Amino acid sequence: MSAADLPAPPHVSEWPAAFFGWRIVAAAFAAQFISNGVTFAAFGALVIPLSDDFGASRGVIASGPGLAILTMGLFGPLIGRIVDRGHVRTTMLVGVLPPTVLPG
Repeated sequence: MSAADLPAPPHVSEWPAAFFGWRIVAAAFAAQFISNGVTFAAFGALVIPLSDDFGASRGVIASGPGLAILTMGLFGPLIGRIVDRGHVRTTMLVGVLPPTVLPG
């Protein structure tokens, strides 16, 4: 078979569009992995200094991440249903307002 017998390669505009779904899944996995690692795993190094600074017991300080996980588990299905209905911007706005409005 010679080069003349081979079909011409398709033009770039004729190539099928690339499917980026698995790349997005991989990027989301990496982002969530790093976020959880920084948020929850590194928190253990801060328990004793926070306990000393605020005068609270280690148990009280360490219950914070557990309470955060419980809250995410309870509100996750509700927030997921709201987002699935197409109210992403409203959900994000409601999530951003309390930390900006509440004193602290």
